[in-house]
Amino acid sequence: EDGAPCLYSFPGCTASSAVNFDSGANENDGTCIFEVSGCLAPTASNYDSSATVADNGLCTFKRYGCQDSAALNYDSLADASATDHTADFPGADSSLYECVLPVEGCMSSLAANFDSQATIQTVTNCTYTFSGCTNSNALNYASNAETEDGTCVFSVPGCTFSLATNYNASATVDDGSCILKKYGCMDSLAINFNSIADAGPAEYAGDYPDEENIFECVLPVDGCMSSLANNYDSAATVQSDSITCNYDFSGCTNSSASNYLSEAVVDDGSCIMHVSGCLSTAAINFNDSATPMSGACEYKVYGCMDSSATNYNPGATAGDAEFAADFPELENV
Repeated sequence: EDGAPCLYSFPGCTASSAVNFDSGANENDGTCIFEVSGCLAPTASNYDSSATVADNGLCTFKRYGCQDSAALNYDSLADASATDHTADFPGADSSLYECVLPVEGCMSSLAANFDSQATIQTVTNCTYTFSGCTNSNALNYASNAETEDGTCVFSVPGCTFSLATNYNASATVDDGSCILKKYGCMDSLAINFNSIADAGPAEYAGDYPDEENIFECVLPVDGCMSSLANNYDSAATVQSDSITCNYDFSGCTNSSASNYLSEAVVDDGSCIMHVSGCLSTAAINFNDSATPMSGACEYKVYGCMDSSATNYNPGATAGDAEFAADFPELENV
């Protein structure tokens, strides 16, 4: 009524630095909320539940480990135990952080009082009580054994070669008595039958599977063994009386020919007929068409053929002129 403007109150946060600052408020009602930076990681040792802005770079995480200084796995830097780990991570395996306390005992596996659970050698000495073969005649006699354990092994002579006919599996010392098998073909019908063999090719193959079996029996093959026969069998090893070789030779069947073949039954046109004549070029009856050994040669008889001469030769067939022509390099006597 006095004409002055009305003033209204608007309560709210009037602090401009607050996260809920209200620019329209003209009356601070105490509701301002300010940012609080801190570690919001629940498993961190410096977790801040009042922080409103996460600054996980400030977080310091727990170091889990055994905090018992007497334990074998004591961790001097640990600030949280295995129990803390279980609480922080329910259901997770916390055994890695559990303390392992030392166990005193004898740690020598050869001792009678050996303790496989021991982690620290006991101050008390280990007790050694050896057991073994105490019989000095045994192959495995143990001179340091104090207690007989029934393991003595005594010498048993015999053949120790497993492929011998008298092999003794119980023998411990070979006495040189081994009797070796005589391998061979034991089939009396075979051409390589071995009457003294006591082990056949099958047994050899079983004893020596990687070796060539040279003892396989070779049974006889009946057939014509004459290489000249037309029924010759190269695989035959015997020729019985029931086998007849057949000869069907081809060749010259003309008995007058120089290459006549009496066994031939088929003429193959190869006959060479006789041509009588002398094959000596020096003879007067030389015939270059003659076949060998088919005629006598006649030679010139040089001499004086003048019956009035004192050296007349009535048997001469060629005179001195012919001699000079035939033998110009020789003196004409």
